[in-house]
Amino acid sequence: MSIRPRLKTSKRKTDFPKDYTKMIKEIIGKNFKNFVKKKKVVVEGLIFESEIVMRIGFLDENNGIKQVNFEASTEYSIQSNNIMNQIYFCVDALGAMIDQYIKADEDIELPTLWTKFDIDGKAVYLQTSTENTDLETAANDLLNENNGLDEE
Repeated sequence: MSIRPRLKTSKRKTDFPKDYTKMIKEIIGKNFKNFVKKKKVVVEGLIFESEIVMRIGFLDENNGIKQVNFEASTEYSIQSNNIMNQIYFCVDALGAMIDQYIKADEDIELPTLWTKFDIDGKAVYLQTSTENTDLETAANDLLNENNGLDEE
């Protein structure tokens, strides 16, 4: 998983359960049916002690290197037991950003650094990136695999 947290204090993490990522992919597939044709939809999510970070990315099957990612970060409290609400909030915020991107024919300035937005009085931080999840994972696996080989 290559998505990084916004908060420097976010250290210990848990991946989104597979059910969540599957559900989010289905939502994106239904809401952006024409856009996702010939695209692989990538969904990643991490739950930290006080932050949820999510990425929805699109990898063009014709040009398999460029991945366009929409990322959201929001704070939450374990005591308030609102993890699912915050995940849905991130999905809604990312959906709005993706919708703007599509309506602008992919020709729109979007934040490339965490930028705060207020939606219905709640803060969400959004950014975009072009990091290819599959390539990053493969590179990390290769680096971990080769770790220690120099000692032979």
